[in-house]
Amino acid sequence: MPHFRKTLSEKKEMMKTWLPILLCWFAYTTAYLGRFSYSSNINPIIEDLGINHATAGLVTTLFFIAYGAGQLVNGMLCRRYNKRVVIALSLILAAICNIIFYVGIPFEYVKYLWLINGLVQSTIWSTMIYLLSITLEKKDLKKAIVFMTSSVAAGTFISYGLSSVLSIFHAYKLAFLVGAFALLFSAVLWFCLYTKAFKSDKQVKEEEQKTSTSKSPVTPMLIATIVALSIFAVIHTVIKDSLTNWLPSILYEKFGLKNSLSIFLTLFLPLLGMFGAKLNIILRKYVKSFITMSGIWFAVAVIFIDAVILFINTSLWPLIVISFALINLVMFSVNNLVTSMTPLYMRDEINAGFLSGLLNTFACVGVSLSSYGIGAVADFFGWNGVLYLLLILCIVSILIAMIMSAIEKKQK
Repeated sequence: MPHFRKTLSEKKEMMKTWLPILLCWFAYTTAYLGRFSYSSNINPIIEDLGINHATAGLVTTLFFIAYGAGQLVNGMLCRRYNKRVVIALSLILAAICNIIFYVGIPFEYVKYLWLINGLVQSTIWSTMIYLLSITLEKKDLKKAIVFMTSSVAAGTFISYGLSSVLSIFHAYKLAFLVGAFALLFSAVLWFCLYTKAFKSDKQVKEEEQKTSTSKSPVTPMLIATIVALSIFAVIHTVIKDSLTNWLPSILYEKFGLKNSLSIFLTLFLPLLGMFGAKLNIILRKYVKSFITMSGIWFAVAVIFIDAVILFINTSLWPLIVISFALINLVMFSVNNLVTSMTPLYMRDEINAGFLSGLLNTFACVGVSLSSYGIGAVADFFGWNGVLYLLLILCIVSILIAMIMSAIEKKQK
């Protein structure tokens, strides 16, 4: 009987830890299905409608402008929301946007539809990070960091995998319908399990009052760290999303691979990216500075971008895919540092929801630049020009990391 009580107690403790993490993971994974339903099908859309790269990229640019602006606002206000209702409603509205695209809408209005999609989805991430920061104990933060980052990789993987299969049958629009149903199911699940997974509104308010009085004072070094991380947020998303959004086009235009095969090969990018958070957990044992860790990952990216430049004009496309996958892996590591690890580990210094929303806002600036800007660079300078641009951005990041690391050491 004592053994049974102990086992039951352990199960309750596991449920207390894992239910909020898994609920957030599932909701954010399905959010990506409703977000990437467009960008994962950008090649078939370009062919079907006869538009250029820049015009097609403008849709995702407007999505992330709205998403980024919304992140900033929601990061500041998320602690005041009825989180059960707001996230469920956001998932439902994102589903409606996908259904409208599936049913049919003139393309000139799609950018406005995706602008709305970005706005409603902007409530999700910062609110979830804030919830996890006040719900989980410190020992469970590593689990949240790994799982929440894997939700980005899993959502991207599923979205591109589905699009790869559907493109074989020339039925890319079904990706929008599948994404919509996944979002609706996720909204119902979130609404039903929220009370069991998270603290009551009264407990949340008590926790907010307690943590707000225990926060460390804002210092110039803290501000400088946030500024550096904001720059890294812009640059890493330009690189990461350039690879995810445009690798199918590169493989199709440079090597003549079919759209279905190009999209299928792109699946390797988010699949490897799932290990980015785990790499950060390992690296943090040896390097405590988030700035230095970021600099290390940008230095690794330089090596593999050089490899792509070396092989881009050959017939060795498998080496291109492998190099892109490894670049994506280290950029996912930076993404994890910026959007998950830093806000959760710095929760005693600054509100995790606000910091996550702020850094995500800058990340969205990078996504916007990668969607429209990289497409425009490709139109004017070709894919070689894009690669050299990504290389320069990595070098700039390394220089910033070196300067900030030197300042950190001097202060210590």
